[in-house]
Amino acid sequence: MAMDPFTAMMIIKGVSTVINHQSQQAAAAARNAAIYKQKLAIRDRLKAQYSSARQGFASSDIARINIGDAKAESGIEARLNEMRVASSLKASGVPQGQSTKALSRGLIGGMLNKESKFLKQLQMKNAELDMRDRNLQQQMDIAWLDAKAQIAGSSYGKGPGFVPLALNLGADYLDAKAYGKKMGSEV
Repeated sequence: MAMDPFTAMMIIKGVSTVINHQSQQAAAAARNAAIYKQKLAIRDRLKAQYSSARQGFASSDIARINIGDAKAESGIEARLNEMRVASSLKASGVPQGQSTKALSRGLIGGMLNKESKFLKQLQMKNAELDMRDRNLQQQMDIAWLDAKAQIAGSSYGKGPGFVPLALNLGADYLDAKAYGKKMGSEV
């Protein structure tokens, strides 16, 4: 049994329209999958940056503890040295007088100057750690804003919906009807 020209044309155009519609939907799904993978990569990169910054903060905290310990040890050592100087002067049997007290003050003063220089160095190290922490925080903030902008800059797309398919099938029907009339088919 032979098919009339309208039916043949309608089948060919309809199948072509449906296949085209499905390929557009598949292309949109592939684009959305690529965007999703890109967003996951951005998230993973942000997590790595945050992890590195957290390690930096932890290193700063450890350094601060070490500085505090060194400061405490320095204070204890300075007090012990003061006691050693006083004890050694008394034990030496040197007569106690103004010159002995001046000598004692000079020795103790020299030790205190060394301690003061050491404490200033520790203060500088603390200031450097504070600056490092601020820089780490700024880097984290910038990384967050950059990731947020990248994610916001890529949005998911939609494939063609039902309405374009219906309109295209309607246009195919009219084309097939015109073709059928041209070929002498009764529709």
